[in-house]
Amino acid sequence: TLEDMGLVERQPSPTDRRAFRLVLTAKGATTLDEITRAVTAHDARVTAHLSGEEKQRLLALLNKLASGPDSD
Repeated sequence: TLEDMGLVERQPSPTDRRAFRLVLTAKGATTLDEITRAVTAHDARVTAHLSGEEKQRLLALLNKLASGPDSD
């Protein structure tokens, strides 16, 4: 789907003739930049009322959730 959207292209792997690698296209790089800016702005809006310490704690808790139950 990403290839159909013009965001990535398949290229032969330089180390394995049986495999392909995905390479970001110029359109893909632009889209990634736009998405990154949107997410960063959203995160800033959502956490604007938190102190620096609260933001750090939130990030630590979110990382813990993302790591799963066996990460302790």
